Amino acid sequence: MRFLYDIAFTLFSIFYFPFFLGRLRQEKEKGRLIAQRYGVFSKEFKNALKGEKVVWIHAVSVGEVFAARPLVEKLGKDLTGWKVALSTVTPTGQAVARKLFPGHSVFYFPFDLSGVVKRTLAAIKPSLIILMETEIWPNLILAAHKDGVPVGVVNGRLSQASSKRYGWIRSLIKPVLERINFFLVQFQWDSDRLQEIGVPASRIEITGNMKFDVTVDISDDEARSLREKFFPSPKARVLIGGSTHEGEEKILIGVFRKLRFEFPELKLVLAPRNVTRSGNIFDEVTENGFRCKRYANLSAPVEDVLILDTMGELKKWYAVADLAFMGGSLIRHGGQNPIEAAIFKKPVLFGPHVFNFQMIYDRLKTEQGGYEVLNETELYDFLKKMLLAPALARQTGLKAYDLVQKYQGATQKNAEFILNFLKNGNRVSLPEAIGAAL
Repeated sequence: MRFLYDIAFTLFSIFYFPFFLGRLRQEKEKGRLIAQRYGVFSKEFKNALKGEKVVWIHAVSVGEVFAARPLVEKLGKDLTGWKVALSTVTPTGQAVARKLFPGHSVFYFPFDLSGVVKRTLAAIKPSLIILMETEIWPNLILAAHKDGVPVGVVNGRLSQASSKRYGWIRSLIKPVLERINFFLVQFQWDSDRLQEIGVPASRIEITGNMKFDVTVDISDDEARSLREKFFPSPKARVLIGGSTHEGEEKILIGVFRKLRFEFPELKLVLAPRNVTRSGNIFDEVTENGFRCKRYANLSAPVEDVLILDTMGELKKWYAVADLAFMGGSLIRHGGQNPIEAAIFKKPVLFGPHVFNFQMIYDRLKTEQGGYEVLNETELYDFLKKMLLAPALARQTGLKAYDLVQKYQGATQKNAEFILNFLKNGNRVSLPEAIGAAL
């Protein structure tokens, strides 16, 4: 069976290779990325884990890393004599993880080839593997099971499209799913879809979405100080484009140009999802006649446009801004996570392509914490409406914040389950896990 998975992954790698090269260009330590993805680790890395009981948490990229943060912190605090190791796939996720978890072992996730995962397991020696969301890697899961290492899915979700794809290969994926010890999933429909592809209901618990448990890392005073330093005019209004993708900056710059005729104190902050694109965005901004600064060397007030070109800074700039547009939504990317903007009580504007976070965006629309815009014209109209009616903008932001508060608590439930699972060494139901932890 593992031979078939090796063949499948090798075929997949042919199509993945261009993306791998793109990610390789983003990483300064290219040798480390390549080595770790092939299961080769330095002596220093292995010594840091030697003699420790290890919980290995895998978070693909930036969004999953931020979602995992409170879980990592709680497990690191409550698991005496244990150590948390965290893996990512993307260099951006790796950079954020290294910044957020300086006391933990952070590494690149291995390619899912039987020999590679065998070397990785030998180096990490985990006592539990946690896969964030629904990262099903057959060879890793089978090898872990053979070594007696339990595997769990946390913050699990399964889209309708993914469910259909797994359904086509149900006979191939079933032996893998049977070796996953537990699935802690976000919503009822995730549970239903997992059961449709063969996961027993007894292994599934609905605990909510950990991304609602976002932490606030900047105080009101710090946000006010940052704003006064770089946007000193009391009349200044700040629009932020969060985690934008190629093509969206052009739209935002065009809308900004129109709005500046009516709101001369308006400022624009652009936070590209891929910071390596910052140079091209800078050129595009200046070609449109705006004065532009980059955050990496920012020391003076922003006249027109600021580009966030360093990782891990976006969240605090949501606290500074007045209005937020969520990137990845005006193109067919699927939308970025709007919760970080909502937790700072910002009205959220977004395009029609939000399938990655469909439930959250649907709730934002229903509860009037955000507005969908179909194109550049609608984005301009809604922004103008918000700028002309600050009270409406504040009210919308408060509704977005209330929505986040309503759905918090998944991290606590997941941590309690994992702690009790490790304590008892067997499958327990969530009510038992919570009771034991309390």
